[in-house]
Amino acid sequence: MGYRIFWVVLLISSGFCQAQITQIPIEHQANSPVRPSTARIKATPPIELPFWDDFSTSYGSVDTLWWIPGSQVQVITKPGIGIDPPTINVATFDGATASGLPYSQTASDGPVDSLISQPIDMTRVPVSLRNTVYLSFFYQAKGLGEMPDEMDSLLLYFKQNNGTWKNVWPLPNDPYDKDPTVFTEKFLQVADTAYYFEEFQFMFKAIGRQNGWFDNWHIDYVYMDKRRTLGDDSYLDRAFTVLPSSIFQGYTALPFVEFMAIANKTDLLIGSKTSVRNLERDVQPIEYTVNLRDTLNDILLQQLAVDQELLMFPRDFQELTSAPPDPAVFDPAADSLFLEVEYMINSGDKFL
Repeated sequence: MGYRIFWVVLLISSGFCQAQITQIPIEHQANSPVRPSTARIKATPPIELPFWDDFSTSYGSVDTLWWIPGSQVQVITKPGIGIDPPTINVATFDGATASGLPYSQTASDGPVDSLISQPIDMTRVPVSLRNTVYLSFFYQAKGLGEMPDEMDSLLLYFKQNNGTWKNVWPLPNDPYDKDPTVFTEKFLQVADTAYYFEEFQFMFKAIGRQNGWFDNWHIDYVYMDKRRTLGDDSYLDRAFTVLPSSIFQGYTALPFVEFMAIANKTDLLIGSKTSVRNLERDVQPIEYTVNLRDTLNDILLQQLAVDQELLMFPRDFQELTSAPPDPAVFDPAADSLFLEVEYMINSGDKFL
């Protein structure tokens, strides 16, 4: 990945106020096609390793390239519910379906959201490498949501070749980390011979209060592949963690006539900002550029930052900022302006 790019779209219109969020997809390098939508658990043909999803290209629902359609898990974009996630967007588990309906009208505890992988053909993994297959993921309890109670849980299951699901995490000697500000990474070895068949799957399953948006768990950066080791947690990946902020002080949109009538527009216009994380356990330099575009007329209005150099230390997390726009770039004769703030990173990433 030479670039990981996304943007926030800001609208200034003369007749109404509206805000819209858009992102540039970050390409997944997958070796199998996207699955058609289907209620069946079985997919044909199964996907192959590597399995990798950081939910960065998902909006509301999960990507059916990786996950069985129909999941009630929500992918939260903005405002973010996960606190400082590894990458932008997280998959959130709670007691309501993706459409917001509770699983039960009573405040009982029981099974709620689940997330099931597409079938994976594990027979393609050479026997000599099967003890090097690991599944890893990041999880966080609560975040900006509601803390799970002691009896609540997030469970991980592996499907065996006899069709049964085996609970592989958490284990009695491996309790949850419930720090609501931290995403904890977990590693599970996938070595049992019962997992090496054509339709292996794994499933995350939450147990919690069934009558609404309670007992929140969040997961991110789910990665499974061969030639890994326990604790193999260095990824050549520089990733955005949040969408850029608005260039308007306190607003995402405002009437164009009112904007042009402001005598000192510099009081309203501010620099944008976002954040980026280095997921490698090594020092990596990056360069970033920030563009302000008029998407209605496909015009680059201004470069708010150009080839800004930044040295990122191992597992570093830093904020990227831009200068405020120059008021002179806005056409006073325009009827409406659709403005797009675009961050581009030249990172040299090669992960997957």
